[in-house]
Amino acid sequence: MSSSAATSPPSAPVPGEAPGPRPPDPPGSADGRPRALAVVLLVVGVAWLLALTGVAVPWSVVLPGGVLAIGIAVLVGGERVTRHGLGGLGIALAAIALLLPAAPSGISPVAGERTVVVTDDTALQAGYGLGMGTMVLDLRAIDLEEAVTAVAATVGLGELTVLVPEGAAVRGTAQVGAGEAVAFGATSAGIGPRRSFDTASDGDEGPVLELTLRVGLGQIEVDR
Repeated sequence: MSSSAATSPPSAPVPGEAPGPRPPDPPGSADGRPRALAVVLLVVGVAWLLALTGVAVPWSVVLPGGVLAIGIAVLVGGERVTRHGLGGLGIALAAIALLLPAAPSGISPVAGERTVVVTDDTALQAGYGLGMGTMVLDLRAIDLEEAVTAVAATVGLGELTVLVPEGAAVRGTAQVGAGEAVAFGATSAGIGPRRSFDTASDGDEGPVLELTLRVGLGQIEVDR
């Protein structure tokens, strides 16, 4: 008979007994998602706060920084990170970062709520923009005298609503990096929706209001 006792197999858990402590993760398996998301929220939050206090914030620099932080987290965390939707957030931020440089020149990217009511054609600008928030561009009171009156508007993150004159011929495009584009009741939604519209009647040679509208992440609505 052997002097050493045989090793017995591990006993089965007793019904109703609480499971033992979870074994620690192996080295190098930490999920970088929470830390990267915290960095992104911190950077965007500080930038937004500065913008609300009147400080000009370079969103074209802030947003790519957020994309970079998410990219590092995806490389570190791998599939665990993408399953939690951080990859989708990175894609949305990348879309915003790509659209902002295409905004018309002279726009100060700030945050908040902005309502622009244009009552005189001479006060109409070629471009309007907002970095983050809600912008309403009310053009219902203008008289179209030129053959083509071109207006561009861009919002980085948020909502853009454009109201056009009743009965005016309106054409243009509404493009969103991720979200929804609505033009006179017709809707396109998802990733990269683009809605083209043209209300001019066949053979109509009257003045036309031409709109170029962009939102990085959010919604565009065109109505009368």
